[in-house]
Amino acid sequence: GVTYGDLYSGPGYAAIIQLQITTAISILAVLMGLAVIANGFVGTPWKVASKVLPIVAILAFLASAIVPSAVQAWVVKPNGIKLETPYVQRAIDQTRFGYGLDVIETKDFSVQLEPTQQEVQDASNTLANMRLWDPFILNKVIDNIQTLRPYYQFYDVDTDRYTIDGRQQMVMIAPRDIDFGGVNPSSQSWMTRHMVYSHGNGVVMARVNGADAGGRPNFEMKNLPAEAGSEDSIADQQRLYFSSYPDNTYGAHDYLIIPTDQEEFDAPGTEGADSTYKWSADRGVPFGSPMVRLIYSMIVGDFVSLMTSDAITEKSRIVYRRNVSDRAEAVFPMLTLDSDPYIVVDGERLVWMIDAYTTSDQIPYSRTHQLDGHLVNYIRNSVKITVDAYSGEMNAYAFDESDPILKAIRKLFPNLIQDRSELPASLLSHIRAAEDGFEIQANVLTEYHVTDPRAFITNEDAWEIPDSRRSGADIRPYYVQMRLPDEDEDGFQLILPFTPREKKNMIGWLSAQCDPDNYGKMALYKFPKNSQTQGPAQMEGKFTADKEIADINRQFNNDQSKIVVGNLLIIPIGSSILYVRPMFLESKSQPIPELKKVALGLQNRVVVADTYEDALDKLFGEQAPVVETPDDPVDPVDPVDPVDPVDTGKPAEPAEEPATVDVAGVREALRLFDQADQALRDGDFARYGELQKKARAALEGLTE
Repeated sequence: GVTYGDLYSGPGYAAIIQLQITTAISILAVLMGLAVIANGFVGTPWKVASKVLPIVAILAFLASAIVPSAVQAWVVKPNGIKLETPYVQRAIDQTRFGYGLDVIETKDFSVQLEPTQQEVQDASNTLANMRLWDPFILNKVIDNIQTLRPYYQFYDVDTDRYTIDGRQQMVMIAPRDIDFGGVNPSSQSWMTRHMVYSHGNGVVMARVNGADAGGRPNFEMKNLPAEAGSEDSIADQQRLYFSSYPDNTYGAHDYLIIPTDQEEFDAPGTEGADSTYKWSADRGVPFGSPMVRLIYSMIVGDFVSLMTSDAITEKSRIVYRRNVSDRAEAVFPMLTLDSDPYIVVDGERLVWMIDAYTTSDQIPYSRTHQLDGHLVNYIRNSVKITVDAYSGEMNAYAFDESDPILKAIRKLFPNLIQDRSELPASLLSHIRAAEDGFEIQANVLTEYHVTDPRAFITNEDAWEIPDSRRSGADIRPYYVQMRLPDEDEDGFQLILPFTPREKKNMIGWLSAQCDPDNYGKMALYKFPKNSQTQGPAQMEGKFTADKEIADINRQFNNDQSKIVVGNLLIIPIGSSILYVRPMFLESKSQPIPELKKVALGLQNRVVVADTYEDALDKLFGEQAPVVETPDDPVDPVDPVDPVDPVDTGKPAEPAEEPATVDVAGVREALRLFDQADQALRDGDFARYGELQKKARAALEGLTE
């Protein structure tokens, strides 16, 4: 229908007039049909039709082509606000219901230039969990230093929280997947693809808030065999037969036949002897029967190999749909899946968690939005799906008992989706607000935070999501561990800032709580309309214009290296806003980013320092809380490679300094250490190890 300026979905005043005329014409057409039937009994069936039909045709033309436009131009346009108000109110109410905006608590947020001393202290855990590592940059780092072999690959990095040293701390975690394309071409065959290189192995976990002396991540978990700061944090079963592979990585022909008489490759050995393994789960389709082999050989198109392989036994199974999203979609076609599954270390195992939505496009007057290739105007993140990374076992849990669509699904399939209470506590502590759904809510909220019909029609208070400097697209929501302005405790949150439409200053931010006790609570913090709070683009400009940062850019942006800027984070601290921008140094010959500088900003000033702790001290002075970013808690010696490509290591401390010091000897040792650091940056690990030994020998010689 025609609406006032097409500001909302559903029929407006002119469209309702059109609908009324169309209804009258339809009734007239029905009466004409009855008259034709009645006249048929007296021998003149078309007498009435010949007279009425032209009238109906003319009215139909007027109703569809003339009347709506005329009413819109001559009636609605001069009196739009008055006439359209009831329909706009209906559209606002239905849209806010359809996207769950009606349960978001709106709060005023008066922004101050700087936080008070008490606010800084209250935000100590927020500051201690500051995410310095950009997921894109961290993925690049660990893909270079933790794949360990060419046939491993890190496809994704996710943000989560774990209890470390007795408190909840944010980490970034990535699974080490198998990549058959990295296997030596001479070893690639049908058997190695479908029976031998069968699974990934373990995860890498890094703290979000710091780096070691060489600018590399502080790892909580790394290497093969898996090493962690606490042995209890390593899953008993580290193998990944099911994972979140990118689209088309594993298609219809990338099935597995396991277990067989052929040993599976498990992990690279320390001295050339690779370890092997045999899958022992009970999933997949039993493959010992010749008839099953015949059927599947025709399905996958490998007739000769499947029918003639003598490695297949009565215990063998065919395993396919190894992408966890594909697997979940096959079982839950009535749900729409979030695009970002994430992995959880759950004591004995690794488990994938997938957020799933119930959707509809049948809510009258609710605005439509694109999701997964189709339009929706109702969405609820009602279901959490878990997939065991080893066995592929899948379970689903209901997280919105009020959702009518979920109620209908559970009545149709009573045993398909379990109650929330059935989700193990170890997994419940890792639930989080779903990114895709939150992003859709934020997009709709840019217009539908306005609940007054008159203000909505004038569209004077529309917002937008600011652009990302890196991609030019909208900033994506990001997870933080923080205390909300009016809360007593901090928690794991998903947040996103807003700016006024076609302006750069910030106007508010949206938060969704993720921890189990407060899960699903959302709050919209609105700044005063005359607020001059700097938005992302304005703060980026302020960082770039800072003299010290400009000098850093000039120093390191050259033929040998470049500065890579991480995501700009906007974090509320009390009643003010903290801006965080990490800066990474990347060698052009060996592109492994290292955390080089950290820039922090408030509304009125900017600081930059070598470390996050130093930057906090410069920004807050004596008010700065103590933020510990401990060294890598994992043994820095890599069991696979003779020299650990992850950590720079620290030179052995010399014995107590004698009364006289060999200055020349000390300088020589320092020179060797400098050369070793340069070799590490260049990726020459053999030379790095050699120079480290020489430097230590030089220092030991000084103590004799």
